Amino acid sequence: MTADVDEAPDGVDDLAHAPLGLRERRRAELTQAITATTLDLFEERGVDHTTVADIAAAVGISTRTFFRYFPSKEVAALSGQDAFEVASHALLADVRDDEPLLPQLIAVYRAVTVQLDDSTGETRRQLVRARRLLIANPGMLAASLQGEEAGNIAFAGMINDRLHLEGGLQEARITVSAATYALRLAFDEWVANEQVPGAPALPAVYDRMIETLARVVAAPVGSGS
Repeated sequence: MTADVDEAPDGVDDLAHAPLGLRERRRAELTQAITATTLDLFEERGVDHTTVADIAAAVGISTRTFFRYFPSKEVAALSGQDAFEVASHALLADVRDDEPLLPQLIAVYRAVTVQLDDSTGETRRQLVRARRLLIANPGMLAASLQGEEAGNIAFAGMINDRLHLEGGLQEARITVSAATYALRLAFDEWVANEQVPGAPALPAVYDRMIETLARVVAAPVGSGS
């Protein structure tokens, strides 16, 4: 029998530094417990052979409670990605309207990679495990890309509201998408080589991706005919 209550073992997102009230803490703990259990079952049984009912039973909650937290099992496995959004939004206050946006946004994302690379907590473990799974599973990859795009649109809106860019929301979206795509490529490479002795740290991999982005951005672009 499952209990329709918000209870879970201790453990909160180690990249989110804001203090939480009791209710928010309990929600964060259950969110992390659902994600950890989802990853466990996906690794043991495979994504296609794991149901929401399986996950809920293993956590000790009802399926109704599960769906109050996540719209699908794939999204549940990816909740660790929210740490990037939390950390990035927290650094948004440092972005200035009298300097080019892209270098500032790259600096914001690089600071997040440093936080993650230095972290040894559950968030890092969940991010790495989820990334390994989604590379091999189309459903998880689709959920990840959909969530990333929604996050990019929301973040671009926040930036545009604050900076009032000349190119408006579209300029913000192009900039966010470019920096985020470089971050995704860096993260995938970092995860693939995490166990390789002497492999570069995540910030170093991101720096290399940004060097590539800089070459692409600097290349002549035709205006069309």
